[in-house]
Amino acid sequence: MNGKLNVLKRMVGAAIVASLAATAPVALASEKDGQVPGATDKPDITLYGEAFSSWELSTTGRVMVDGRYAQTLDRAIQGSRIVVDSQSMAKAEIKDVGRIAISPRSEVILDMVDDTIVARMIQGSMKVEVASKFGSYVETPGTTVTSFPGTYASYRVKADPLDGTSVEKLLGDVEIMRVSDDDGGWDIDVPDGDTDFHMAARKTETLKIKVKNGGSGVANQPVVFAITTALSGATGQFTEGVQRITTTTDNDGEASVEFESGASSGAVYVEAFVPGTDAHETLHVYIQAKEKTFWNPATTSLYIAIGAGAVAGTIIAIKNRGRTSNDNPIIVQPPVVSAP
Repeated sequence: MNGKLNVLKRMVGAAIVASLAATAPVALASEKDGQVPGATDKPDITLYGEAFSSWELSTTGRVMVDGRYAQTLDRAIQGSRIVVDSQSMAKAEIKDVGRIAISPRSEVILDMVDDTIVARMIQGSMKVEVASKFGSYVETPGTTVTSFPGTYASYRVKADPLDGTSVEKLLGDVEIMRVSDDDGGWDIDVPDGDTDFHMAARKTETLKIKVKNGGSGVANQPVVFAITTALSGATGQFTEGVQRITTTTDNDGEASVEFESGASSGAVYVEAFVPGTDAHETLHVYIQAKEKTFWNPATTSLYIAIGAGAVAGTIIAIKNRGRTSNDNPIIVQPPVVSAP
């Protein structure tokens, strides 16, 4: 927290210096002309960070951003999860800062922290290009790749669940570091060992995980649940109607959240993670909606009525067979069928 406050102080200080520098020439000119600047004259100040609030995104094929399908030309806010399928590609760019080309079968979370591009690669591969006055930090399941300001940097990173992480350094000051397997002992488990949840549409399911540190459950630990991906038209939300929620573990280290499924079949991915650590787990929620068919109570009653009418008509025809118009007619009333 102190670190964030210090950063904020530096940002505010920089803004104040910029405002003083911008207003100084105006003040000198006004004094020279014997005029006083109006009360509405304000320096044009852009607070740090606003210029880097989002990425320009260009896509080919099926690319998802935070659970929605991206357009050919789109934008992704900081912290967005970008999922590229097996026959698609995406390119994210911040002008004069950097560009990231994301290959097929890739999943990446992009962010911008201070003067550093920060990316977390869950899987796949991508090419990173960074302007000389900015740095980059790419984290994969087994490796951290860092480029330092001073020269233009370019490199490729590939994260494979089986083969590990490989890095192709092209230009710039790039450093490759192995991530410790210990990581402080933080971990997230699913109590029954299965990360797949199956449920019906328009129902509520309890998603539960357990937070461990050094193999033991951690009580009173904040845990974040976030809906990150939705596939095949599926939708969902937590009971509070939100897509992201923070809860706390109980005395056994378990945390749970109520998930409400939408009306359509498909899959929704929910990521649970412990803030400030690398402990995370992705839960896959598979939703099954009832198939819509022609047969329902109304159509069933209708066809029962039609069938009964057909039977009654047949009986009348049989009873009247061989009779003439002079004979007394036999009238058989059809049965009455009412809708439920």
